[in-house]
Amino acid sequence: MVDAQALIRAFQTLYGQHPRLFSAPGRVNLIGEHTDYNDGFVLPIAVNKRTFVAAAPGEDQIIRVHSLDLDQQATIDLSKEYASNTPHWLSYVEGVARVLREQGTSRRR
Repeated sequence: MVDAQALIRAFQTLYGQHPRLFSAPGRVNLIGEHTDYNDGFVLPIAVNKRTFVAAAPGEDQIIRVHSLDLDQQATIDLSKEYASNTPHWLSYVEGVARVLREQGTSRRR
């Protein structure tokens, strides 16, 4: 289980800002993999795993990412094209960031 306060402290140490904390439950699809977003049938169940993200707005198009579990860090420059050699774990972060930017999501605290 993730210690939310430890995650916040780690973020503050790495980036010098107080983050917002986001979390989502894990799930598995018993049937219907990749059909739920195509109006198909799916039978998901929750699992006892969660994803946690600590984040704070920046002033530029650069996203700085650090995975505590993998002990890896990386930088994503949203002003450049997606690089196909991006590490697998970072692709999820970059994909979400690019979609949010394309949708015109504004920075909010």
